[in-house]
Amino acid sequence: MKAADELAIIFDMDGLMVDSEPIWRKVLIECFGEEGIFLSEADCIKTMGFRLNQVIDYWFSIYKKPDAAKAKLEEKIIEHMRLAILHDAEPMSGLMQALELAQSVTQNLAIASSSPYVLIHAFVERNNLHHFFKLIYSAQDEQYGKPHPAVFLSAANKLGILPQNCIVLEDSLNGMIAARAATMKCIGIPGQNDNGKPEFAIAHILLKSLNELTQEHLTV
Repeated sequence: MKAADELAIIFDMDGLMVDSEPIWRKVLIECFGEEGIFLSEADCIKTMGFRLNQVIDYWFSIYKKPDAAKAKLEEKIIEHMRLAILHDAEPMSGLMQALELAQSVTQNLAIASSSPYVLIHAFVERNNLHHFFKLIYSAQDEQYGKPHPAVFLSAANKLGILPQNCIVLEDSLNGMIAARAATMKCIGIPGQNDNGKPEFAIAHILLKSLNELTQEHLTV
């Protein structure tokens, strides 16, 4: 077992700390629809864990839309999401207990999310969670988002912790791939619709919810 100062625990946000995926899907369907790109819920699930600019690039490429419209659409989606998070984003069941448990193991707690900073901070501030985290880091600072491991590797570097001494909690398959590629221990907590899917076996540990997290899980 690693000493507390040699261990880091990194939390994803969307779908893990907050049930924002339904909010994301609603906002994406609405905002893309105004651009003539008509997405279904299943379409939105394909890009779970991606950075927003990657989502926009993906659908603009398929629908042959002009690049000039990307920036305005990204701004619109972020603002819609920010307002929705401030009004509707409740913590996932078990989050507070999981954060308290993690903080009892190490002070090196971080959020490493594909969401832009404005959305991460909106959720953290709404729920008064700042005191838990030594680092809040967004993949918007990286050239590549998940499933590339950059966001997790950079978070570990900023914390001064070796990647192999980091534990990542993730809900999305793209996030789990990123965590494994970063050589970090991955605790997977898939959404209810993804429980039992064989591809999620990529995680070292699979839980059904944050309520199942124990101190034994938080070791490397």
